[in-house]
Amino acid sequence: MREREREAIRLLLTAEATRRFGTERAAVLGRDIDALAASLAEVAAAELPDETEPAFFLLEGDGR
Repeated sequence: MREREREAIRLLLTAEATRRFGTERAAVLGRDIDALAASLAEVAAAELPDETEPAFFLLEGDGR
């Protein structure tokens, strides 16, 4: 499932990069887009318990 999610995100990011920057620049960004898609798919697949606070991603002691 994570692979399907990664591919869907990669397609969306590539389409947006192409729209904003053109085909050539989007192709140059391909490796970065792939890495970002993989990271986002991993976050999307994370199981969080219901009692986890919405700001679970903030580091403790960051002053917020």
